[in-house]
Amino acid sequence: MRLRTAVFGLAISMLQHNVHGQTITITEHNSACSASYTTSHRPTTTVISTATVNPIVFNDQTANSGTSFVLRLSSTSSSGTPMWLTPDGNVTLDGSFAGQFDIVNGQLMTTDGRYYSASSNTQDQAFAASKTLSLISTTFSITNDMLVWSNPAFTNDVAAFYSTTAGSANNAQVRVRLTGQMQSSNGSPVNLYAAPGQWSPLQHGCLKSFH
Repeated sequence: MRLRTAVFGLAISMLQHNVHGQTITITEHNSACSASYTTSHRPTTTVISTATVNPIVFNDQTANSGTSFVLRLSSTSSSGTPMWLTPDGNVTLDGSFAGQFDIVNGQLMTTDGRYYSASSNTQDQAFAASKTLSLISTTFSITNDMLVWSNPAFTNDVAAFYSTTAGSANNAQVRVRLTGQMQSSNGSPVNLYAAPGQWSPLQHGCLKSFH
């Protein structure tokens, strides 16, 4: 019995020596999302590192190199709420429905693999993603946080974005004028600004919108 006690004391002493100077933080978190979990009789403990995590830097270069982003309209709703672009070209006030986009080799894509493009004879169309890649699909870029679609086939080499309903997300749609002059009856000019997708509310995430 004395031998067993001595061995146990030696083990405790060695353990204290090995962990000396280290800090382990044990934290229990409550989920902010409603979810279903399987029942288990075995308790679980989460060990979280105390190391500082720096967010990914988001700028024009990272967006142009394939870092995912969302697109915010330059105009806001009548109540001042930000408006976001959905993949089908509609406007939403609910950030959880904002599309997630990438620019790869000058092509704008949704993260689920749909493209933004146009036929050579298109004058005006909804700015909506499609699985079909038409003739004109370049060159998309982010300049000063703003989405630009440039091509020699366009009037003045640059496409013009506009919203069909100014200051409202009800039945609003973002369209793009490729050739010819846009009339005031078509809608209101609008710019689309990139915001970092890794911080945005995902469609199936917990967060809904941010300002």
